Amino acid sequence: MSRRRRKNNYRRSTKKNYKQKTKRTYNNSRSKKTRTSTKSKDNWKKRVKDEQNYICLVCGKEGTDQSLNIHHKKAKSRGGTNSRENVVAWHRRCHNNYHEDYGNRVSDDYGNPI
Repeated sequence: MSRRRRKNNYRRSTKKNYKQKTKRTYNNSRSKKTRTSTKSKDNWKKRVKDEQNYICLVCGKEGTDQSLNIHHKKAKSRGGTNSRENVVAWHRRCHNNYHEDYGNRVSDDYGNPI
């Protein structure tokens, strides 16, 4: 079998598998599972900012709903959650600076790596 033919067969098989996977996912998502709307996602973020009185814990300055980002003390990629104990609101610049300097290291509330 030529290289080109093998490549085309592989593409067909992966396309077919992809369609089956997405179809199954779609069918599963419609049965008994409830989807969370974007409003409820925004509400928990707003609650975190509200509990901090819209003040960044790193620099101590007041921010707005748009200027504050949610920071996970323990990154979700490392097993962290969206629980109240694991998230804080920081200014966008403070948040970016932390991740540029320390990457995904675990931090405390005030931007100090642990």
